[in-house]
Parts: sequence; structure tokens; C-alpha cells
Amino acid sequence: MTPERPILLLTRPEAGSRAFLEALTDRGVTGVTAIVSPLFDYEAVEHALVEPGADLIFTSGEAVRHAGPGAGRLAWCVGDHTARTAAAAGFVTRNAGGDANDLIALIRSAKPERKLVHLRGEVSAADICGALSVAGLNCSDRIVYRKIPKPLAEDADAALMGKTPVLLPLFSPETATLLVDQGPFAAPITVCALSENVARASVPLDPVEVKISAKPDLATMVRLVAGLIA
Repeated sequence: MTPERPILLLTRPEAGSRAFLEALTDRGVTGVTAIVSPLFDYEAVEHALVEPGADLIFTSGEAVRHAGPGAGRLAWCVGDHTARTAAAAGFVTRNAGGDANDLIALIRSAKPERKLVHLRGEVSAADICGALSVAGLNCSDRIVYRKIPKPLAEDADAALMGKTPVLLPLFSPETATLLVDQGPFAAPITVCALSENVARASVPLDPVEVKISAKPDLATMVRLVAGLIA
């Protein structure tokens, strides 16, 4: 008997979820039942302007959108997607190509002399400035956006309470927690987690399986999900 194809549930904001679907299509994934149900929207947070002489640290593409024009300024970026977003905004990028620990290691090894400012969301998975300050670097952070929780769409809730397997890509511990808060759920869920931290945050969902991306970036997540659908 052919295994039942899972429902793909995407919980990032609309644009990010649609981009993920397009990336799956580019890899030849078609005919999948996909539900887009953003668990949050972004809201800008008023913040002080960054000093002209400071270099910036970005751990999300959303932070880049609140930074203003890059105008050739240096930006230290956590991974490929964030680096591409920053480069498109006019920043000169240094890409750690990994997670927060990789970014901290990259900056510490470079020992930049200029002031560093980490633009981030209200909730942050890692204390990047704390780690850099301990290493003797001049770093501060600015909260430039927050996530506003949203309830599950009716079709998403129905899928999570049904019997058909649900394939659930999760990109942050915060998003996993937002979904946990709307449970419990009855469907057999397979979590595709961006990192170990995300996987741990998804445990209260009681998934039947957790797959962790080999690299914490969008392209690797797309490959992981595509392999589970095909």
C-alpha cells in the first residue's frame, strides 16, 4: 500500500510561506496539499537610529527590513538568506553560513574594532551581544520588531485535529511555542526543525517524528521537506 501523502502546514508569514512553496516546486515537488496559516505577523518597534560608524549584526531577514538603506555599511549575517536580504538592501555582508554560534565565532575571530549593533526581534534565541561583549568587543542591541501571534486558520486547525499525517516545517523556537499554545492536536505530526533548539521547542507537540535540518538555512530545509514529500 502506498503511504498516505502528508498535508504540508506552513506557519511563517504569507510571503515567506509562499516563497517556501515556490522553492519546493522548483525542486519538482507538485501535487502536495499545502495549507498556509501564519502564526504571527511582524510589527515594527520604534528604536533609536544606529550610529553612522557602527557595523550591524543581522540574525533575520526581517531585521534587515527595519535597518534602512545599507549604503555600503558592513553587516555580519547569520546565514545565506539573511546575507542575501542584506546584500539586496545595499550592505556589504560577512556571512557565517550557519546559526548564532557560528556568527559569534566568525565575529570573535575577526575582532572588529568598530562598534557593533545587533538589530533583532523582541525575542532572541541567543544573547549574541553578551557573548561578544565577554570577548571584549563593543556591542549593543536594538529591538526593531516583534511578532504578533495569530490564531490557526480553520483549515489548519482541522488538519491538526484530523487523521492525515501533517508535515510541519518550523524555523524558530518561538514559532514552535506559538503552535504549542494552540494545542494539543490529534494528527500524526512530523516536525522538520531548522535546528536542535527548534526541535526541543517542538517536543510538547508530541510529534511522531522530528527531522533536523543538516544546516540551519532555507535551502537545506527545502531539501529536507522535499525528500519527505516525494
